[in-house]
Amino acid sequence: MPVWDEQNMIGLALASSRHFIYEYIIIIQEGVDKTREVIDYCKKLWNLKITILESNLKLRYKRELIMNYAKKYADYYILQDGDEIFCDHAQDEIEKLIKDNVTFSTSPIVFLENDLNHTTTKDEDIIMVNHPFFFKNYPDIYFPKSGDMPWYNPNCSYHSIKHFKHPLKFDCKIKNYRRLFLREMFTPWHENEKEQMSIEEYCDKNHYHVLWYRENIDANLSLENIIKKCQEDYEKNKFKWNKIYDEEKYYKKPKIITFFIEKNKLNGIEHLEDLELLNLI
Repeated sequence: MPVWDEQNMIGLALASSRHFIYEYIIIIQEGVDKTREVIDYCKKLWNLKITILESNLKLRYKRELIMNYAKKYADYYILQDGDEIFCDHAQDEIEKLIKDNVTFSTSPIVFLENDLNHTTTKDEDIIMVNHPFFFKNYPDIYFPKSGDMPWYNPNCSYHSIKHFKHPLKFDCKIKNYRRLFLREMFTPWHENEKEQMSIEEYCDKNHYHVLWYRENIDANLSLENIIKKCQEDYEKNKFKWNKIYDEEKYYKKPKIITFFIEKNKLNGIEHLEDLELLNLI
C-alpha cells in the first residue's frame, strides 16, 4: 500500500481489508496531512500487523520496494492503495482465488470523486478498466517499462489467470487540495526518467497553473502560494464535473462507505476526532 496524503480514506481502506490481510506493508511518501496518525490509530484499534517504510521514490519503484521487502516470506500479494476500499464480497472472492490456485488476477474499479456520494460525469470512466490486485509470489512477476503495476510472464505454464468482470474495489479520490493539485502532473512526472526530482519540484517547474500564474500574475509566487490561489476557485466549482453515484445503475457501495455517508462524513476522516467512528463499525 503506497500512500501519500491519504488521511481521509486510509482508515476506511484498512477497515475494508483488515479481515483478510496478514500483513500490511505501507510505504509512506512525505506529505502534509495526518495519514500516519490514522494508520497508528487503526493499527492499535484492530491489532493490525503493519510494517511502515518511507520513500519518495516514484510509484513503480515503491511497489517494487514493497514486493522485494516481503519476497522471502510472502505467499500472495494484494495491491491496495490508501484510497481504495474493497467491496464487501472481496474476501470470499480472494479466498476462492487461493483455493482455485489462481496466480494472477485483475478486476475493474468503481470511481468516486470529491466525496463519497459523487462520481465523474463521464459514464465511461465510472467503472475503470481492470487493474491487477492479486498475484502469487512467483519469480517472473515484473514491472513493465511503462506504468506502475506488476504483470506476469504469459510464457510460464504454471500461471492461472482470472480477470473479473465485476469490481472488487472502489477508488475514492477524496484528498486535500494540495495533493489533488500536485496529482495533476503525476503521470508526466512518473514517466520522466531523465529528471530525478520530487513531485513538488517537478510541479514547481512544469505545472501549467504554476506557469500561468508566474507569467500573468507574479513571477515570484511560490508553489504553495499558487496552490492556495487555485484552491479558492476549486472550492467554488468542486462538483462541476461530478454527478451523484447511482447504486441502482452501477454497483452497491461497500458498507464502510455507506456507514460514513449515514454519519454525514462524506469526506471520510477529515479530522482526527472522526477516527472514533471506526470504533463503531
